[in-house]
Amino acid sequence: MDPLDPLDAARKRSGHPWVDVVVGGSAILIALISLVIALRQSQIMDRQLAASVWPHLQYGTSNQSDDGKQVVSLDVENAGVGPALVHSMSLHYRGRALHNARELVDACCKDLVESGVKPSWSTSTLHDWVLTPSRQKSFFVLTSAQTNAPYWQRLNVERENIQVSICYCSVLGQCWLLDSRSTDQQAVAACPAAAADDYRE
Repeated sequence: MDPLDPLDAARKRSGHPWVDVVVGGSAILIALISLVIALRQSQIMDRQLAASVWPHLQYGTSNQSDDGKQVVSLDVENAGVGPALVHSMSLHYRGRALHNARELVDACCKDLVESGVKPSWSTSTLHDWVLTPSRQKSFFVLTSAQTNAPYWQRLNVERENIQVSICYCSVLGQCWLLDSRSTDQQAVAACPAAAADDYRE
């Protein structure tokens, strides 16, 4: 039997036009419903995948280490469940952009620097860094050692005037902007390219 024979196609019809219309319409409706369900399932799977690798950076500052020592530290912690790819970071003190820790110390404690008292501190870079889940990283630490004492006292107060902004992404390319002046993080299409005002240490 020729599958292209129009007579054969006619034989498969019920002989009742309205039944043929209902059957044909039902088939189309079922196909559309199946397509919608498939698209919905795909969206759910995409969301589940994104949630399983979601990073969430938090900025904090402290005047004491975990073992009880007096330090001034500036910290970032990944409280999410996926790695955070840090692309850019800026740091401002009283509205002034800072490029490194030396500029921070000079900006907050110029009179102490000019007095000849030499402080010491430790730093760690965050630029282009991958921060794993539940990981905290201190990018500036100043202890209260004898030569640091006046600087520690000053920074213990002035650390509240430091603003930090960090742009980071998940492994899926979803990006967010952390601003220490806001409790909400802003989702962004992509992190900006390196800028002259970035904080690099």
